[in-house]
Amino acid sequence: MKKKLLKQGEKKNRSVLKTVGVLLIAFSVYGAITAYGAYQTNLRRNYENIDNSVERTMESIGRSLSMIRGTTIAISGSDSLSNWTKDNDYFNVDEKDRRIRTKALENEMQRTLIYNNGWNLDLIDYVAVYEDRTLLAYTFTKPYNVHTIEEKSSAINDVIRKSDEFSLVIPPTDEDPTMYTTLKIRSDYSEDVGHKKSIYIICATDASFLKDSLNSTYGYEGALMYLTNRAGMIYASNEEGIAGKTIREEILTVSSGVRRDILVSGKKYAITKRSVNSDFYFIYMLPKSEIVRLTIQSMESLLLLSIITTLIMVVLVTMIETQYEQKILMEESEIQFLQQQMNPHFLFNILLTIQIKAKMSGDETVSKMITSLSNLLRAGIYRDKRSTIPIKEELKYVEYYLSLQKERYEDRLSYTIDIEDDELIECEVPRLSIEPLVENAVVHGLEVSDKEGKVEVSIKGKNKDIIIHVKDNGVGFDPEVLKLSDTRLNPDGSLTREKVGVKNTNRRIKMMYGDKYGLSIKSALNEGTDIEIKIPKKKWMVENG
Repeated sequence: MKKKLLKQGEKKNRSVLKTVGVLLIAFSVYGAITAYGAYQTNLRRNYENIDNSVERTMESIGRSLSMIRGTTIAISGSDSLSNWTKDNDYFNVDEKDRRIRTKALENEMQRTLIYNNGWNLDLIDYVAVYEDRTLLAYTFTKPYNVHTIEEKSSAINDVIRKSDEFSLVIPPTDEDPTMYTTLKIRSDYSEDVGHKKSIYIICATDASFLKDSLNSTYGYEGALMYLTNRAGMIYASNEEGIAGKTIREEILTVSSGVRRDILVSGKKYAITKRSVNSDFYFIYMLPKSEIVRLTIQSMESLLLLSIITTLIMVVLVTMIETQYEQKILMEESEIQFLQQQMNPHFLFNILLTIQIKAKMSGDETVSKMITSLSNLLRAGIYRDKRSTIPIKEELKYVEYYLSLQKERYEDRLSYTIDIEDDELIECEVPRLSIEPLVENAVVHGLEVSDKEGKVEVSIKGKNKDIIIHVKDNGVGFDPEVLKLSDTRLNPDGSLTREKVGVKNTNRRIKMMYGDKYGLSIKSALNEGTDIEIKIPKKKWMVENG
């Protein structure tokens, strides 16, 4: 009996062991499948993060290169160069006429840069224009040694004259960290068939912006990044000392658009090669060992993520109604946005109708407000080609804006516009240079303050200059926070209102009149702000605008 019980116990134990073994195997297989699935998921996610970052970097670089290229094309369409394409001897005239024509070309180049996004984003250092070997004109967007411009642009001109290509982008090197975007124009109207003259436009760019764009790409330890042309010439890389050199042959031969593994210097990389535009590739190389290590490391949080996912599922049930309401609000917002995209002519016609009805009903206040608003909107929407206007016209925009704000704030806002000499209002001022500063004074100085706001605009002559002050008694700020020489983008890629309104005005004035002119700021917290505009005293004429 005892032996029988022992046999039954052993049989039961074996059955339990088998069950436990089966369960262990099942859980092991399940765990292995789950772990493999998690590994593949995390691996795919890491690759997706890299691909998305690469895509953003490509778009950023592509936009920048397009802006630079657009600058050369815009300059090629200037009046002076258009005249040259019709007459190759346009600049081959007596010394007086030649100076007049080259100066006109220089002014056209400056106007192109002033209203160019490439200049606003510090993508352009200088532009030079040659006729064959002769330097016709140049202009620059930041302090630059004239001898350096002439020497470097002449060397680049020698290079591009030997090329049959009409458009070249010359890479930076360790000796000269500048990228040159060039454009050649050849006229078919030349009488000398044996030698047709050519125009060479050279746009110089500090290539550090390319390296900054690469460094902003999401990367792992040991990742390698390159910007190359189609022939494999390196224009930027996070590797030091290789700009202007040719990339390795095994990398150059990789097909574009497909990720694959390659062996470089005995190390295995996952390589992604994408086309930025018709001229450039962006190449991202990631060490396989690094991404495997990080993928496995990320799986340590698998359990925690499972718990969080469960909690999220519970919370999601309570969020359905909220999400539904948010979706409705979003759709309503989109509808409102579309409804607001009105044709400007329609808007002005409606404002005119309201103004007439207000006058007919005897409400002069509403009529004047609508007149001011219409004129202010018209100044902002219809931007003509004039870079300067009379001071009296600029003061009209200021008066329109302040009169509207006065109706809004009533006794909380008072303002004065003082002109020392009536002759000054006939002098020129850069278009829309005073009104944005007045707007900043009200919005950033007075709207956030509880006390009565005062805005003073004063215009005085000083020797051969004009001094304009825009003062307010608002909350003020630390001038160090708003450095006029700092034109970098915010971390999110945007430009703040102050940068657009104040810094761009300062840069426009310096570009038009020289470094001795521009803006200066005096401000202190809770003591108000005084912005001074200094410009030369010049009589405004139609041809000046």
